[in-house]
Amino acid sequence: MVSNNLNVPQDIIDTIIDILAQNCDRNSLKACSLVNGSFLEPCQKKIFSTVTLAATGRPHRWDPQPTGDGVDIRGIRMYRLLQTSPHIAQYVRVLKMQARNPIEYRWMTGSDETAAIIDAFIRVETFEFGSNFPMVWPKFHPSVKSSLISIMHSPNLQNLKLDNLHELPVFLVLSFGTITTLDLRDSSCSSSVTTSIESTVQVSNRRENLRTLFVTESDSVLRCMIRPDTPFQYSAVDFAGLRTLDIQLRTRGDTYLVDDLLRKTTNLDNLHIILTDTDRTSSFNTILTHERLTRIRHISFCLEPSLLQSVYSFIQSIPNSSSLEEVEVMCVPYLARHEGVEEIQRWSGLKLDLPIQRLKIRFFLEEYGNPQDHGDCREVFYGQLRPRVQGNLLALIMTGKVKIVAHGPIRSFGDRHFWTEVSAIRRSLIMTQ
Repeated sequence: MVSNNLNVPQDIIDTIIDILAQNCDRNSLKACSLVNGSFLEPCQKKIFSTVTLAATGRPHRWDPQPTGDGVDIRGIRMYRLLQTSPHIAQYVRVLKMQARNPIEYRWMTGSDETAAIIDAFIRVETFEFGSNFPMVWPKFHPSVKSSLISIMHSPNLQNLKLDNLHELPVFLVLSFGTITTLDLRDSSCSSSVTTSIESTVQVSNRRENLRTLFVTESDSVLRCMIRPDTPFQYSAVDFAGLRTLDIQLRTRGDTYLVDDLLRKTTNLDNLHIILTDTDRTSSFNTILTHERLTRIRHISFCLEPSLLQSVYSFIQSIPNSSSLEEVEVMCVPYLARHEGVEEIQRWSGLKLDLPIQRLKIRFFLEEYGNPQDHGDCREVFYGQLRPRVQGNLLALIMTGKVKIVAHGPIRSFGDRHFWTEVSAIRRSLIMTQ
C-alpha cells in the first residue's frame, strides 16, 4: 500500500473512482482501494454497492448453472468477510440471493449465516431472493424467516423481487412496507391465514408507494393483494398510484385479476400482458374490450402469432379520443416465421389515420441446431415478409408510424433456458421505453 502521505485532493479521487464505477471496472476499483486510505473507503462503497450471493463453479455444457465439484457459495465467503470487516455492510444498496444448486438452496433456507447476512445489510434498497428450486416458506429456518420479514418491512427497501417462493404467509403479502417496485415470479401465497407467532407482525397501513408491478405465474399472491381472504377489512395494497403493470396470464380464470387491477388504477401509463396460450382467445378479447384500456399511454402484448388478429381488431376500434400513444406486439418464437407472416398479410386494411403515434410488431425467431445450416434466419424472415406487406400497412411503414422488427435467432436449449432468454430480451425492451 502506498503511503498515506499521498497528496491528492479528495474530489479528484472521487471523480476517478466514479468513472471506474460507471465503466464497471471492478478490477481497477480493487487496485485503487490498495493505494491508501483516501482511496479505500470510496472504492469499497462502489465495490460493495451491489452484492450477488450466488454459487460459482464450472457449469455443465448444457446447463449454465454451477454444478459438480468446485462449487463455491459466495454467501459463506461474505459471512466470513463481515466477521472481519463489518463496516462494509453499510455500503450495500442492492442484495441479490439466488440458489442455483442444491447446496446453496440448503444454505439459503436453513443457515443462521444467511440470516446474519440479511440482518447486517440494513440499508439495502433493492432485495432479490429466489431459487431455481421451489422454496417453501414453512420449511425455512426460523432465523431466516425472521430476517426476511425484517428486510421486507425495512423503510429503506424500495425494490423487491421474489422468485420461486411458495406458501408465503398472508400477513407478509399484505405488508411489503414502502416498496415501489415489486417483481413476483413463480411464487404462491398460503391458502389459509397463519396462526403462528409470525402473524402477530403488525400489518402496515395501505400501501401508496407501489409504482411498478411485475407478476409472472404468481396468481395466488396477486389475488391475495387484491382480494385478501383474511380477517382484515381492507386490502393492504393501494394500486391507485401504479404506473406500470406487467402480468402473465396463466389460467382462464385470472382474467378478472386484470379487470380488478385496471379498475383500481387511476394513473396507469404502461400495461404489458403476456399471453401464450392460443386457447385463450376469448379471455384475451375480454381484456381488449375493457373500458379503461384506451386510457393507458403504452400497451404491449406478448403472444403467439395466431392472436395477431385479435390485436388487429383492437387497433381498428381505438377511438380518436383515446389517450393511447403506442401499441407494441411481441410475438413469441413458435411458428413466428410461418404463421406470423401469414397473419401480417391480413393487416393491409389497417386504417391510415391510426389514432396512435406508433405501432411496433416484434417477432422473436427461434433457431435449432447449427446456424450455418439455416443461414441468417432474420433475412429469411424478412424475405418472406416483404412481398406480403401491402396496402395501408406498407404506407404506414413508409411514414414511420408502423415498424416490424425481427429478433433472433434465439437458440433452444430446453424450455427453461429458452424462455429465460426470451424474457430477458423482452424486459430490456420494456425498461428502455
